[in-house]
Amino acid sequence: MPEELPVSKNGRGAMDVALQAARAAGQIIRDRFSSEHEVHFKGRSDIVTEVDLAAEETILNLLTGEFPEFSILAEESKPMDGDSPYKWVVDPLDGTRNYAHGIPHFCTIIALAKDDHIMAGLTYDPVREEMFTAIEGQGAFLNGTKITASKTTELSRSLLCCDLGYVDEKAGFALDLVRSLWPGMYSIRFMGSSGLGLAYAAAGRVDLYFHHSLMPWDLAGGLVLAQEAGAKVVDRQGNDGTLFTPALSSPAPSWWKNSSKPRKVSRGEQLVSCGYSDSRLGGSSQFPFWPPPPHNYFVRRSQRSSRYRPSIGVNHMLHGT
Repeated sequence: MPEELPVSKNGRGAMDVALQAARAAGQIIRDRFSSEHEVHFKGRSDIVTEVDLAAEETILNLLTGEFPEFSILAEESKPMDGDSPYKWVVDPLDGTRNYAHGIPHFCTIIALAKDDHIMAGLTYDPVREEMFTAIEGQGAFLNGTKITASKTTELSRSLLCCDLGYVDEKAGFALDLVRSLWPGMYSIRFMGSSGLGLAYAAAGRVDLYFHHSLMPWDLAGGLVLAQEAGAKVVDRQGNDGTLFTPALSSPAPSWWKNSSKPRKVSRGEQLVSCGYSDSRLGGSSQFPFWPPPPHNYFVRRSQRSSRYRPSIGVNHMLHGT
C-alpha cells in the first residue's frame, strides 16, 4: 500500500504546499510572458531566462520554508542534500524555448520522491490554468477531475507526441523514427514540453509520448501522472520508467499488451526496439524505436546572452494536420 505523504512543520500536506508553489510560479511566468526576456545559453539550444530563475526561487522558498529537511533537485540550482529521505524535484519552466519565442505552451513541474521513488507530482500549465496532479495509489486528475490514458491500440489510429531535447544525435533518432513510421500513424505533434507531453498522455489527449533525452526534472511529475492514469511508462529496454530514466515511452496499457516484446536489432551496434508491433520496427528495422543510451555529458553555462521579445496577442497553439 502506498505510503502517505509527509506533513510539513506547520501541519500542511506536501501536495498542498506543492500546489501553492506551482501557482505562485505560474503567476510569475504568466505575468511576464509578453515582456522582453534575457536569454542565456546553457548549450547550443538549451536556454534559461530570468523568468526560469525567478519562478524557481519562488518555488524553492516555499518548499524549503515548509520542509527544510528535504533534499532539492531543481533544474536551475545546485542540488541540495537534506537530512530526510524525501526529495523535491523541480522544473520551474519546462518549455523555455517556447516561452522565449512567445509560444504559449509550457509548464511548471514539481514532484516529491522518497529514496528516488516518485510518490506524488504535478504539472501546471499557467496559460490554460490546467493543473495535472497525481498521488501514488490515488489516481491522476486534471483540475480535480479524474483522467485516464488512451485506450487506442492501433498505430494507424494513434496520435503520437514527442520532443527533440538538447542532444542533437538523440533528436536525430527521434526524427528518423517518425520518418520510418510515416504515414502509418494518424498524426504526430512536436510540442516543446516533455512535462505537458506526459500530462497529455495521462489525460488521453495523445496516444503515446516518447522522448530520447530527459533529465529527472523533465519527467518527475509526468511519471506518476501517467502511471496513475493507467499508461505504461517504459525505458528503452522495456523496463518501468524511473526518475533517472534518460528516455521513455508512455503508451496506453492496452497498446503495450498488444505490442511485441523488446527485441534486439542490428545497426552498427546493438539497439533495442520496443513499442508497437510494426514490421518497420522489427529485427531488420533501419530505424529502431530506441537509440543507444546517451553518453554522460556536461554543458557549461555560456556567458552569451540575447534578448527575445515574444509576439503579443498569441492566444492559441496552432497544430498542423
